[in-house]
Amino acid sequence: MTVAIGMLTDQGPLLCTDTQYTGVSKANRDKILFFTEHFTAACFALTGNEANARMAFQESVLAIRAIPEKQRTVDALRRVIRRTIKPIYDQYVTQLPADARGMADFDFIIALGAIGEGPGRLFYTEQGAIVEVDRYVCRGTGGYLAEYFLKSTWRPSIPFNRGVLAAMQALAVAKEHDAYCGGDSQFASLRSGFTSGLVPFNVRQTEAIILRYQELANQLIGDVGDLELGDDAFTSLITQHVENVRALRQSIRSHATDWNELVRALILENLSQVAEATKQKKPGS
Repeated sequence: MTVAIGMLTDQGPLLCTDTQYTGVSKANRDKILFFTEHFTAACFALTGNEANARMAFQESVLAIRAIPEKQRTVDALRRVIRRTIKPIYDQYVTQLPADARGMADFDFIIALGAIGEGPGRLFYTEQGAIVEVDRYVCRGTGGYLAEYFLKSTWRPSIPFNRGVLAAMQALAVAKEHDAYCGGDSQFASLRSGFTSGLVPFNVRQTEAIILRYQELANQLIGDVGDLELGDDAFTSLITQHVENVRALRQSIRSHATDWNELVRALILENLSQVAEATKQKKPGS
């Protein structure tokens, strides 16, 4: 029970999730898992049953490590992950009685990368199958809400900072309207053979600004459609909307340092590692 988003940006794949697990009680824990070794990297954003998903991740890591270092291409990683996840899914989900499968179900959004193969590629799993993504993908109980938002904001080669903001907005909407989504928002990026890891960021103030903007946008639609308003009254309302949006922009400016640090950490941590690795790795090595 969650919301997870994977997105391709001009800097490579971006993953983000909420942190709320809902079972007998609610708890907040990490939902993005990492593997980085010998110039290859994988980020798994999990949805659904935590135990089954973590087991599948751990088994996938063991399978990746069994690949000889020189053969660890993205396609090799994808194949071995598929071969690992499918039998686990069949045993722990498919073979259960139909009324028990929902609580055992799990899926992933996966970013994979290797030095020399571009910034990285994005995949999702469904019932043990693994499918490549060429834009964005949303999973989990809140995925439909995130999908609804992103289909109007995502663009090919979206700049990384705009991608982070769009993902943040989509998560905020999902957490606001889906009872099974909540907690903090987590962000991670992958570039070539390295990941950013989880970058700490207090998202609550930014989410409050985002939700306030959504409220103002809904009010604006109502005002535009209210044909009983006179022109003077309508002009006055539009002027007030402009002032409200300016106030929101000022609020964003007041938190610009935190916001810029998040984007900087997600991008530059990867770029510095890639640059250093490129120096170390000789052609054909």
